[in-house]
Amino acid sequence: MSYEPRALFGSTSAAAKSAGATVRRSLDFAGRSHRTEFFHYWLVSMLLGAIIGSGAQALLPWNQAAAVYVAIQMLMVVPYFALIARRFHDMGLTGWLALLLLPAAAMGLYSDYWYRFTPPDIMIAHAYPLGGGFELLALPGVCVVWVALIQDGQHEDNQFVVNPFL
Repeated sequence: MSYEPRALFGSTSAAAKSAGATVRRSLDFAGRSHRTEFFHYWLVSMLLGAIIGSGAQALLPWNQAAAVYVAIQMLMVVPYFALIARRFHDMGLTGWLALLLLPAAAMGLYSDYWYRFTPPDIMIAHAYPLGGGFELLALPGVCVVWVALIQDGQHEDNQFVVNPFL
């Protein structure tokens, strides 16, 4: 009997298959998604974003690399909202609860835009425009969504869709 180590979130091929299924359903707000699908997609998208962002930073001037990085983040916003809506459906909740993340997503995109496109000399002279605790307004919504994302889904059918995992 041989021992094969397991990855933290399942096998690598399982993560790739799960992320691939999510990409195929990236604009689909209906249906259900298991929590492993969310975490696999998050893991793969963070790794790809870091690789592409680092490559752009190494090969392009800072303002073009910043444009690539912000474009990647803007392209990922809608699939994340669709995936989170499907996660809420898996728990028997309405997908509209995903909109609790809208203020955090907007502030994140804005701050990335500001940090990436503001020249360093101006950034030093001026304070961050959303300072003063404004980010705390998004914290309750982020906490509610993250607590919901780690919960297990309903094992039976619910009002949104039949459970495909049975």
